[in-house]
Amino acid sequence: MCDSDTRRELFGDARIGVLYSGNFGEAHDFVQILDLARQMRSAPEVHFCFAVRGNRAASLREAVTSDDINVSFAGFASIEDLEKRLGSADIHLVSLKKEWTGIAVPSKFFGSIAAGRPILYSGPHDSAIGNWIRKYRLGWIIDPNNIAKTSHEILEMSSNQIQLKELQEHCHDVYQRVFSREIVMRKWDAELRALIADQR
Repeated sequence: MCDSDTRRELFGDARIGVLYSGNFGEAHDFVQILDLARQMRSAPEVHFCFAVRGNRAASLREAVTSDDINVSFAGFASIEDLEKRLGSADIHLVSLKKEWTGIAVPSKFFGSIAAGRPILYSGPHDSAIGNWIRKYRLGWIIDPNNIAKTSHEILEMSSNQIQLKELQEHCHDVYQRVFSREIVMRKWDAELRALIADQR
């Protein structure tokens, strides 16, 4: 459920709000995300908001200039306000540096699709998240070669709210079928039971 006051606070009157909410540390990068935002700088339909903390948050803030009129920052949300915050965005940002592949799997991927929000992922195509996004059609993987294409697709979606809604519902459905706590715990149970059986 989208809280209209929270949405207006984060994204103004933009048709599509793109949100990064959470810790921003050594495993994360912002270069391609800002490249994408700058590709859409002249389009008021799409607005990017960062609500971040962590040891790379200051570097992110320093990289955003006064020309980046479609990029803003918000304070870190409390646990009580987090659901409203996540539900106010149309698309969620996820980031992972290539050298962190296999070491970190950003938990915001799961929180985002659980909230029924597609992913804009700045990270390796061959990472777990990259593979899941492609396999289940959960959003976009951005890289230096597809910034313009991704920008075009998001701008087209800004004028097609039905398409956006369908993608959001699809993401939530995939979470329920593949990534929910109950489903994952069943898979772990089956794996552990198989390991125990092999040792007998």
